[in-house]
Amino acid sequence: MRLIFSALITSLSWLLICCAPYGQNVNRNTASNHNYPVPSDPIILAPGTVRVSAVVIDCTEKEKVHLCTFQIEETHGYGAATPPLPLGSEVSVEVSKFLLEKGEYLASDLLKKGNIVKATLRFQEPRSTTKDAVSWRAIKLHKENDKRRDRK
Repeated sequence: MRLIFSALITSLSWLLICCAPYGQNVNRNTASNHNYPVPSDPIILAPGTVRVSAVVIDCTEKEKVHLCTFQIEETHGYGAATPPLPLGSEVSVEVSKFLLEKGEYLASDLLKKGNIVKATLRFQEPRSTTKDAVSWRAIKLHKENDKRRDRK
């Protein structure tokens, strides 16, 4: 019995010695070594989604949706496999009337030209190749939508 116990302790010791990093400074926060911004409170998002703050450039009402153009001011987080949205870029976004109705917002107030909107957007390949095809859809509008930026 002592022989089995000694063999087990020796095996575990060798396993720990062999698997431990050797000669490296193990730092779990590698992003800080490369000066990448590390969010203090990371947002976990579904694949294909991004949370942004954006300025409403233009918005037109269709049958069941509002077709808007947003200029990206800030990105707050990305889900896996989400195409990047560069700061300052303009994107076409579809905002469903259902999304506006279930929130506490009035579309006429929220989607005014120059308003800053904080939203979670979902990327979806367009179903058609027409120039009106939209790849981004708003899936959630967040409470902090009361700011306004004057546009010239």
